Amino acid sequence: MSGAYARYRAPKASGATLVEPAEPGVGALLRQNARRLTDGGVRIAGRPLAELRTAARQELLATANRYTASLLGEPSAPVSASGAGASGAPSAASAPLILTGHQPGPCHPGVWWKNFALGALSRKTGAVGVHLIIDSDLGAAPTVNVPTGAIADLAYQAVPYDRPAPPAPFENRPIESRQVWDSFAARTAATLGPLVEGPLITQCWPDAVAAAADGAPLGEAWTRLRVRLERRWGLENLEAPLSAVCDGPAMAAFAAHLLADAPRFRDAYNAALARYRTAHKLRNRAHPAPDLAGDLAGDDRWTESPFWVWTAGDPERRAVFSRPEADRVLLTDHAGWRIEAPSEQLAATLARLPAQGVKLRTRALTTTLFARLLLCDLFLHGIGGAKYDGVTDDLFRHYFGLEPPTYLTLSATLHLPIGATGALEGTTEADIDRRLREIEFHPERPLADRPDASDAIAHKLRWIETAKTPANAAERHRGIVAANAALGALLTDERERLEAQRGPARARDRARRIALSREHPYFLFPGEELRETLTRLADTVL
Repeated sequence: MSGAYARYRAPKASGATLVEPAEPGVGALLRQNARRLTDGGVRIAGRPLAELRTAARQELLATANRYTASLLGEPSAPVSASGAGASGAPSAASAPLILTGHQPGPCHPGVWWKNFALGALSRKTGAVGVHLIIDSDLGAAPTVNVPTGAIADLAYQAVPYDRPAPPAPFENRPIESRQVWDSFAARTAATLGPLVEGPLITQCWPDAVAAAADGAPLGEAWTRLRVRLERRWGLENLEAPLSAVCDGPAMAAFAAHLLADAPRFRDAYNAALARYRTAHKLRNRAHPAPDLAGDLAGDDRWTESPFWVWTAGDPERRAVFSRPEADRVLLTDHAGWRIEAPSEQLAATLARLPAQGVKLRTRALTTTLFARLLLCDLFLHGIGGAKYDGVTDDLFRHYFGLEPPTYLTLSATLHLPIGATGALEGTTEADIDRRLREIEFHPERPLADRPDASDAIAHKLRWIETAKTPANAAERHRGIVAANAALGALLTDERERLEAQRGPARARDRARRIALSREHPYFLFPGEELRETLTRLADTVL
């Protein structure tokens, strides 16, 4: 999006979608974005932007082709403009590239829908669709909240899919317990009980079990499950792990450019965050991302960069600090890792890090900056990423001097089909609280027609109509309180009745929130119904 920061709201109704911008069509966006990314004379690590874009896209296609084939257990086949598995050599120039991305692991159908939209848009436009697996992110707790119980008394039960483990990036996180992993589908289905007939997980989990048996890391096992299911449902998107993209020469050149120019990039990055926080009235300086700092050890010659680093033997992510000098660049994490290289050789030095067991990875905003600048002609965001990528748009303008390529924001809402929810209608706890406050502070309203309340009401009204002064403020307050107490005594039975309804109303509210949540993982839904809905909604996108 360009101009003012866009604001998005998730659709409320089940089956509703969000598509922004709705105009122009995707074909026009692809052409517009391609023009924006070939103009301006921008150079990255000394290379023209168009040249590095071509190289980065060729790398992406080669990586995605190999990785997708490995997920499917098939021989690697070249990719043509029309998509995966076609004959002909990969060509970044012959077809537009449309990207989306997400962390591996459980997600709700509104997030998964981006993949279906990616497939539909690729078919319509002749583009190649690639899903970027953000496997450098830290995994969440290995549990899923599963609805359970009767409709009128729904609750969540946390069902683990693995044993807890210290935080680690997905690419380094093994499956800790095969017993917990292998039994996840059966335990999930048992927890759901009769709420959902034929949840998808009971059909697709064997792929996850097989992935674990093959020794796949946790994130890759989730990805194999999803991708094989998508293929059975007709999607032919390619898959590329961000870890593999970050290990490529194009990322080395991009990182070298930012690390060699660290002070100027830090200033642009922090200024973009400041403008975003001002526009959204945010006081928390950790949102949408923390500022890049000077050196935390007090040496202002070092500048924090938008990259993480860790090693295969120590997968704790640490910030990378850069110290550009006249003819060289020094890098460190202040935890024992340190390298230096002549400025003109920095990209080649970074390209050798993977062979040394060192993992240099982009942070969130830098990931989409790289993807939108060098990899694709159109990026498909969800709501969260789209909101924060307003900061990335700012970096396109103020750091690279380019009008940012437009991204498409997609989301959908699907409610779990758990049966009749009529039992969830009724008075809410908020309604009860509102009526109890009325009894406490405005009892004259429900008693307006009661003859036995007329004197107390008149007494209260006289005090309310009396102008408040310093001399009468205390007496006026006591008069109103006394009148409220007298009137409230006439509503004792009503107060007790409402208090007795609070517990049932709270349970009903909880059940309603669960029933109408859009956050349930896709594998809790009935498979055929979900496939039909996501496919139909994807076909309506532009």
